[in-house]
Amino acid sequence: MRRNYRAGAYAEDRFRRGRRSWRRRALPTLAVALVPLCVVYVAISAFFGGSAWWFVAGLMCGLTVGVGLYAWETAPWDVLKWGIGARGERQTEDVLRDLEGRGWTVEHDLERDRGNDDHLVVGPNGVYLLETKTLHGRIWVEDGVLSNESPDDPENVYRWDGLAGGLRGRAVSVSRKIEADTGAAQWVQGVVVVWGDFAQRTVEVDRVAYVHGSVLAEWLRAQRPVRVELAIG
Repeated sequence: MRRNYRAGAYAEDRFRRGRRSWRRRALPTLAVALVPLCVVYVAISAFFGGSAWWFVAGLMCGLTVGVGLYAWETAPWDVLKWGIGARGERQTEDVLRDLEGRGWTVEHDLERDRGNDDHLVVGPNGVYLLETKTLHGRIWVEDGVLSNESPDDPENVYRWDGLAGGLRGRAVSVSRKIEADTGAAQWVQGVVVVWGDFAQRTVEVDRVAYVHGSVLAEWLRAQRPVRVELAIG
């Protein structure tokens, strides 16, 4: 696996590429919608004359340009979520920096055949594969599934059904790679780092831990080494 030294690089790249594509599609629409408005404002001011009309025209053109710039800087949710994800991964990176100062090894943004692994942490008590999630609204874990509700519509609940299974599978892959490289079996613990309104703080279920980012470093330091045969059995 190839790694990046900066967390969130993969997500940030996806965000930038998506936003560029969005802008290429949005620019003609913005131009068609907004440029004629400015032309109308200027034409009305020229017709009636007077400083007051030109002031109003300047104000309206400024507001129109502001709307255009806002639309230019935004993007659809399927693009914005990558930018939000990148910021969350950088928050996790900041938390893990304290452990690096204590002798832990931390790698970020490890590329896989498809997608990436957010963080790999190696400490005196084990190896941890971390996936960062930045979510809005109330967040909780129930029956081993991470869920969050819309802050504007509590009845709109999203369940991350495939998250735990996917993380467990990737943790096994990392464990096998370590064994192939070193000849020693090594248990790799999957951890979902949660940023947001996660009142439970820490939940461990079915070999996956869900940990709020604010207590991540403390939780990692408190873990005990896991026997491989016990973890796999």
